[in-house]
Amino acid sequence: MSARASLALLALSAVGVGCAPPAVVPPKAPPSPVVVDDGAAFVRSEDTLLRVLARDGRFAARVGLFSEGGAPDDYDPFDGKARAQAIAEALRTFEEATKGSTAPERRAAILTAKAEAARAGLEAELTVYGAELLLALAEAASDSPAAAREAADDATLAERIGDVNDAFSTTKRSLAERREVEDALDPLERLLVRRGGGARYAKSLSALTKLRETTGEARALGDAPLPDPRPRPLDAALVVVGEELRPDEVLATLGAAERTLEGLAKAKLAELGEKTATSVTSDAGRRLALRASCKVSIPTSTLRSAAASPEREAGCLAVRELAFAKTPAEEASALVALHDRVAVALWAAAFHTSRETLGAVRGRVHLLATTDDRTRDALLRRATLTPALALGSGLVAALVGASAEGTKERATLLQRYGDAPIVMLRDAVKASSPK
Repeated sequence: MSARASLALLALSAVGVGCAPPAVVPPKAPPSPVVVDDGAAFVRSEDTLLRVLARDGRFAARVGLFSEGGAPDDYDPFDGKARAQAIAEALRTFEEATKGSTAPERRAAILTAKAEAARAGLEAELTVYGAELLLALAEAASDSPAAAREAADDATLAERIGDVNDAFSTTKRSLAERREVEDALDPLERLLVRRGGGARYAKSLSALTKLRETTGEARALGDAPLPDPRPRPLDAALVVVGEELRPDEVLATLGAAERTLEGLAKAKLAELGEKTATSVTSDAGRRLALRASCKVSIPTSTLRSAAASPEREAGCLAVRELAFAKTPAEEASALVALHDRVAVALWAAAFHTSRETLGAVRGRVHLLATTDDRTRDALLRRATLTPALALGSGLVAALVGASAEGTKERATLLQRYGDAPIVMLRDAVKASSPK
């Protein structure tokens, strides 16, 4: 069975569960202009939309949807405008074709497409997202050993590295932006070395060295003091994570959840004794900077079975930790992780919504995990530069911390639900709450 056929059957089962079969239309009846819960038609439309989104290898890997031969030859992760336009056209077609469908997957697909289009717009800022785009471009490069193809891949990647270098060279960017890109270049360099190093990527590695020189701290601080990161509207970031609350509502939601989770975590740590509590917070601190895939298989849904988006990933892992906690120490560890994801999101919301200084943001709320200065600085830096990454995980965690009662039950529900836009996760929690 082909991958397309398998995907169609999987999604078709999602639409069919809990729904009556399509009514049989008499031969002489006029055709309905609206598709109403037609499972086969829906899955075809969803498949078409998802394959447009899957032109980006990052999305394809997360959803497990690959076209034959990988990404199209004309795909360029740096061309966010073209990507956003393609998504908008595919989304219009999908909405029209499925406008009579009541499947929850329709809403999920629409919100996911809007999130990917918003992501494409944000990534136009090369001084923030340049390194991530370079990594995506390198990962999309062909594994073909053909000399001509290798040379073309090397030349293209070197040119794009030059574009990121130019973005830093032509404007005085903040030290936070320079450090963030420097850190993000490490996995790119490791990938190039693993794929052949200088023998295949001579131009790219040379350009990478120049970019590191441009973003280096010594050169950056050699002139006038660099500006702090600037606050910006959170609208696009909230679309990326699938949140429909206003920024001020997000700030209030995170603040309430942070206080609740702080109280629960501290109470649970106090039950453990000083030695065990210290071990728990130390372990939690070491995991704060780690990344790992978080997914659950949902037979009735393609999108909910996908690995959590980068923005919701850390929150998903913290929720899973509480859902599967068996001992008081494991429960305390999970509550610390949930609290700290909300805290980092609160940094992001406060900085961009309340226009607070970096110092004020850091002092507003403290992490419970034991971390070193470098880890805390990196988390604060990402909260200010890439707020979607902080907000997504924090808002997932905030759903668990919506009240002091039922945290374990909400974590279990969310873990079983799978990945989804924040607004849909919130609706699932509300639907399960006692009336």
